[in-house]
Amino acid sequence: MNAALRPTVVRELTLARSPGEPVPAHVSAASGIAAPGGWLYVVVDDEAGLGVFPREGDAAGRLLALPGEPLPHDPVARKKHKPDLEALCVLPPHDGAPHGALLGLGSGSAEPRHRGIRWPLDAHGALRGEALPVDLAPLYAELGRHFAQLNVEGATVCGDELLVAQRGNSADQINAIAVLDLAAALATLAGGGAVEPEALRSIETHELPELNGVPATFTDLAALPDGRVLFTACAEATDDPVRDGEFVGAVVGVLGGSAAPLEPAHKVEGVWPVRGGDRIELLLVADADDRAIPAPLLHVALEP
Repeated sequence: MNAALRPTVVRELTLARSPGEPVPAHVSAASGIAAPGGWLYVVVDDEAGLGVFPREGDAAGRLLALPGEPLPHDPVARKKHKPDLEALCVLPPHDGAPHGALLGLGSGSAEPRHRGIRWPLDAHGALRGEALPVDLAPLYAELGRHFAQLNVEGATVCGDELLVAQRGNSADQINAIAVLDLAAALATLAGGGAVEPEALRSIETHELPELNGVPATFTDLAALPDGRVLFTACAEATDDPVRDGEFVGAVVGVLGGSAAPLEPAHKVEGVWPVRGGDRIELLLVADADDRAIPAPLLHVALEP
């Protein structure tokens, strides 16, 4: 691996809240990021909501409700019923979304997590209309045939493909990327249907480094304009995709190229490139695994 990267904290992901509201005034479990136009979007794996922030500055954001029933406040019941959105990417223009759309994907690690959302954007990257539910059950059933425990943790559009990352923090420890035909996926999404297994082109497995003796596993993907694909990965001492383990480190890299650990380590679960070329600049979001701690927005430069 390359020399360690030293991320800087851009801001904390604070939320505007009214007095007496029973939820924290911040995002804590940031699990995916997209920053089209002048906006920054974050999916939150312990809420049924989408965090919306201005791209620049540190003004408080909003947490917008997503389709589905409100989550219970009891921590055990909340974990059982949450949609566990873990991946966020931007889809290109398609029927019903002439300026593209956000696509959020559930992890698939339990039945309530076999769904996602699609939210059309306007020409400036702002949300347009309402979030639309996405049925991922048929696709996830097919992916489940290839992995002992499904755990989707990242997604990105690269050329004519939609790449979906399987995190290998389960008993079989397989880090993989499911390669979907983008046109086929968009056709069913635009029609309001489920993403069907026929969209699956291939499954590619990847070897990731160990950090402090613990294997790193995918947490997100992001494509660059030149076709390279960035990844983030975290090392957690667990073989259960539902239960968190001890976090021991994180790495950022280019598939098939260089990678570097983060120091100090943050449990990064979302990546968005803000500049490509020889010096790749990235925005990252992290999960503190503690609802009382605000998630940070980080900046780092990667020398490929």
